[in-house]
Amino acid sequence: MGVKDPWRRNGGEFAADDATEIHAGFEYILDLYGLPVALRGGYFKKPDHTIHYTETRLTYLTKFRPGEDDDIFSAGIGTVLGENGQIDLAASIGDQVEEYVFSMVYRF
Repeated sequence: MGVKDPWRRNGGEFAADDATEIHAGFEYILDLYGLPVALRGGYFKKPDHTIHYTETRLTYLTKFRPGEDDDIFSAGIGTVLGENGQIDLAASIGDQVEEYVFSMVYRF
């Protein structure tokens, strides 16, 4: 008796659902002693669009399971430095993601 091909007895397939992300945010600029300071905030729902395997009884393919949607909130602050510089700090936090960004720009 030979070894059976596991791909032939498995009727599943890889799938990734289409998803649309809608983002919403705001920016409020303060005048802090003549220096413009931008306060930012936002929200978006990140729908599950992971690659997953459907209809499987094979143990190693169960690693490709569907994920979950994630509600992500963001906040940031930024200002200009003189006529040529800019500095920004931002964060995005959800159940599945935690990102922090720091950027500096110098225009010459």
